[in-house]
Amino acid sequence: MNFDMPKAVFCGLALIAAAICFGPGSVSANAQGITAETILKSTNTITGEKIVYPLTGEALVEVMIITILPGEKTRLHRHGVPMVAYILEGELSVFYEGLGVKTFRQGSSFIETMEVNHFGENTALSPVKVLVVYAGAHGSKTVLPAKK
Repeated sequence: MNFDMPKAVFCGLALIAAAICFGPGSVSANAQGITAETILKSTNTITGEKIVYPLTGEALVEVMIITILPGEKTRLHRHGVPMVAYILEGELSVFYEGLGVKTFRQGSSFIETMEVNHFGENTALSPVKVLVVYAGAHGSKTVLPAKK
């Protein structure tokens, strides 16, 4: 049997969607063999900003897995739509302009800042894999250049 990465990713995302759709509020008290664990619930980003959704365009959710090799980092940027991150493997340090650094390890989740310039860096010795979910709209940019 061959490993099919696209199918594996699809199955993983389907499980995440099922967890969202069939979360604690929708699971019958009599259901057996089903558990739901909230891993993140907030009205604010990691830097305390209120979460604001784009007001124009048809709703669009984009899900991806980002892999950053040891010693590599993203460019300085910010986000145009709300973004949730979940560390699947490894460790990610995010440097927030004027606010310092926060380090996230496997199993950590956070809602990324939208207005504060930041960059992520893999300061560990193994790759970091981050499941990212953008909640935006058609025509909205997920990543924006840093503010000057």
